[in-house]
Amino acid sequence: MARGWLEIQLLDGEKLLHYHKQRMRSYLANWVLILIAAFSESVVSKEATVTDRNGENIAIPNLPNTSVPFASVKAAEGNSEYGILFGSGTKAVSLADYDLEAAIAHGSGSGQLYYYGTEQSYELLDSAARYIVTRSAVNQSGADITVSEVGLACRVYKGADPHNVLVIRDVLDTPQVVANGKTITARYILEFPL
Repeated sequence: MARGWLEIQLLDGEKLLHYHKQRMRSYLANWVLILIAAFSESVVSKEATVTDRNGENIAIPNLPNTSVPFASVKAAEGNSEYGILFGSGTKAVSLADYDLEAAIAHGSGSGQLYYYGTEQSYELLDSAARYIVTRSAVNQSGADITVSEVGLACRVYKGADPHNVLVIRDVLDTPQVVANGKTITARYILEFPL
């Protein structure tokens, strides 16, 4: 059985101000549907239907050709549409969730975080394999921002059109206050034991 953790770090430059770790409990229905599409016979077929962050149903994989990636979480710096996302919502997680309750947008204005790129890596252990996704964001808004939910969205395609699909969402056991000038880093660790 897969298991996972969500780690949160609050940083002042390189100095660790606070560390929070909790069990990840939030694979959404979209996660299973992405897996079904990933293991389909053809990248141009329509094996599953997911709901994107705007509430639109998308048949996937449905790629226009084999040069387009099927699904990606590696959002670039400045992109708060997919990758690891931060939010201020507190609504309990539902299997049918397709977006954060209150996503925090990219930027340096009031209530915004400056998003860096999302990174992914893996570890092969003696008794498990781990998939790790990490992202940091800095508060340049001039005031405190409270992060109470975190999610992971991947970019998929409907033909040549990109859509962002939330596959994991967690409400933090302890909301994290990100002071102005400080950085928050979230790390999802998905472990697949033998």
